[in-house]
Amino acid sequence: MVLTAAVATWTARRDASLGSGVVAGIGGPLLIWSVYLTIGSRHYDHASQSGPYWLAQFTTLMALIIALLAAGLARIGLPSRKPCTTA
Repeated sequence: MVLTAAVATWTARRDASLGSGVVAGIGGPLLIWSVYLTIGSRHYDHASQSGPYWLAQFTTLMALIIALLAAGLARIGLPSRKPCTTA
């Protein structure tokens, strides 16, 4: 989750965009969850597959919340950009 927050914060500050920070922060956990979604918990093997499947789903939801908060806080902390007026 720390890595998710760091990536979301860095990207939101770099691009000055909340959306890009959230997308960057959620990418890794979403990829891991998509693998578990593709494989899924099998009807014949509930004991070994259902735990990681639900944990990956919960982690993805938490990563989305954390990425949104981190990117939002990064945007709040940005200084206002003034146009350069060099002649």
